[in-house]
Amino acid sequence: RVAGIVTISCFLQQYIHQWGDLPSHVIRLPILTLRDDSSPGFRPPPRGCVTMVNPCAVKGISIFLALARKFPGTAFAAVPTWGTTEADLAQLRGLPNVRIMAAADRMDAIFGETRILLVPSLWFEAFGTIAAQAMLRGIPVLASDVGGLREAKQEVDYLLPVHPIVSYAEGVDEKRMPRPVVPVQDCTPWVDALRILLEDRRRYEVLS
Repeated sequence: RVAGIVTISCFLQQYIHQWGDLPSHVIRLPILTLRDDSSPGFRPPPRGCVTMVNPCAVKGISIFLALARKFPGTAFAAVPTWGTTEADLAQLRGLPNVRIMAAADRMDAIFGETRILLVPSLWFEAFGTIAAQAMLRGIPVLASDVGGLREAKQEVDYLLPVHPIVSYAEGVDEKRMPRPVVPVQDCTPWVDALRILLEDRRRYEVLS
């Protein structure tokens, strides 16, 4: 009964057509305005962290934890937000190289301590704004090849494979979120990509 449907990505447009048989119009978010006043001239800190925002099941905390264990000498940072449960926090706190970072309204407070951003989502992101925000600041992003993240990455390396969530258990978790059945992940491509960015400074700078 509505006059029209507006979406923020071609992925969502296709999703609405596939599952609702409805037409829609894509209107892009103004990503170029999603920069704090301090952003011009921003450079990733050379000793910053490998950071993930909103570590939880649907966002791919399993991949983040696997990478933190694989690189024990590398500083990781986790920024809990709306999806992070107490069980998630317990796993994060159990790793000595993972720092819990407070969420911030101004993302540059997070990006200012980040040298690589992980976006290992296991569900279908509508777009993936945080990936675009980070890349605007020269921060390399390792993102999963699901949903709208392909559009957000704009063909910039690295877009990596995952086994996406396809089903949910009954009930909700403490955050009132559906409880996903998380498939086992092959983290090898993520390990390889992260190792390149950590060890090959030239490759990092080119990507940045």
